Amino acid sequence: MSNYRWAVLKYPDGRKVRILVEEQEAYTDLIALQRNHGIRFRVGPLASKGVTAAFRALRRRERGRARETKPSRPLSPDFGRGSGGAI
Repeated sequence: MSNYRWAVLKYPDGRKVRILVEEQEAYTDLIALQRNHGIRFRVGPLASKGVTAAFRALRRRERGRARETKPSRPLSPDFGRGSGGAI
């Protein structure tokens, strides 16, 4: 079971955003943001169990929605292998 922590991102123009991040030893994505865009971060306390459960449910729902994506156009019977036939 993974734990989530609150993190505060501080943009160069002074804006602050509070996000949830999964607890890790090294936050490579946040370090990359800091290095490439100058966004500072501070990892704070653990999120409560209720917030963590809601966040997990939201991620499951988004993953399920991504699996249901439809193709942008109908596929040909040969699945685009180049027969040149009508769809």
